[in-house]
Amino acid sequence: MDYKDILSLSAIVISVGTFAITFLVFRRNRKFENENHLYKIKMEKYHEIMIKISDILLSFDSKLDIADFAMKNPTKENAEEVLDLADEIDEEVVSFSFYVSSHTLVFPEKIVQMLEDLIDYLTDGNIEEGETAKQSSILENCYTLADKIHEAMRKDLHIDALNISLFNRIKK
Repeated sequence: MDYKDILSLSAIVISVGTFAITFLVFRRNRKFENENHLYKIKMEKYHEIMIKISDILLSFDSKLDIADFAMKNPTKENAEEVLDLADEIDEEVVSFSFYVSSHTLVFPEKIVQMLEDLIDYLTDGNIEEGETAKQSSILENCYTLADKIHEAMRKDLHIDALNISLFNRIKK
């Protein structure tokens, strides 16, 4: 083997090594980009879901007040109004349910289950079923479930760790 063969072999080895390193860097960067994209989607959807939960619970709360008044003054019109309110709540919950189910692909199973539990709890506690005291208790339980969902979402996104990391980076 003369020096030209050694030089050619060295060039081939360096080219293959460069290709391998480039390929590995590409794979790593693609994985990070996918993870970042998934994280961004989850953060946006979690935010939207928490807004929707808040809207539903506020709506439920205001409709409970109306239903409470209607039940204290029982008339046929008031009974129909209570049924209409219950239908409105059911429509809101069904719409929320469809929204949640359309985004479950990126959510962990634990959070999906918690959201389904909240939806089930809301649909099982309709206004027309009776006393508003019971409904207030249902509302309080819904707020508790919503708080647990919020906390689970924060843990899934590692918000506390990110805040500490950001604080340490800014502090430097």
